Amino acid sequence: MHTTARLLGLFALLSLAACASHSAYGPAGDDRLDEDSSGRKAPQALDANAMMSLNCKEQEKAVQAANTETDERKKLITLGKAYEAAKATFTQLDEASSSQTDLLYGKEGDQIKANLEGCREASASAYSAFDGFVRELVDMPVVQEMQDRKMINVARVEFATLRTAIDKLGATDREVLLNKLAAVEPSLGQAI
Repeated sequence: MHTTARLLGLFALLSLAACASHSAYGPAGDDRLDEDSSGRKAPQALDANAMMSLNCKEQEKAVQAANTETDERKKLITLGKAYEAAKATFTQLDEASSSQTDLLYGKEGDQIKANLEGCREASASAYSAFDGFVRELVDMPVVQEMQDRKMINVARVEFATLRTAIDKLGATDREVLLNKLAAVEPSLGQAI
């Protein structure tokens, strides 16, 4: 029984020591100052005019243009850029409107809300188009072409470009997509 009491006492001391070393309320004042001055940039507050001028119309046009593009490499790159730009603009607008909710209820509020909703839709649309095209290329990354009177396996898009697109996509099955490419890559340049 005496040993049990000692173990409980030791456990209690260790628990208190653990609590004392880490505050449940975050870092202390000096630590917070160090974190703020460590080079991390706080998001800049946007004024109402800046928020009203931010929209995703260019990204929507880029996605529409990419869908008519016949060069698959250009299409992949255009869709990737449109997705990243729409996502960044939506994130910037979302953070600004979350930190300055009063602007949503002012005279500019309707325009800011419309821009936010437009960028949400543009971001989702660009992601969907980019994701669909990446998966199409991964499912069928190789085509056959006639070279020197033989059918040869040729990549539709350079595998390095496709791997970069998979990384940009940030899909949860990234490894599966990359493994599919790795399995097909040795067949490039082989005669059928």
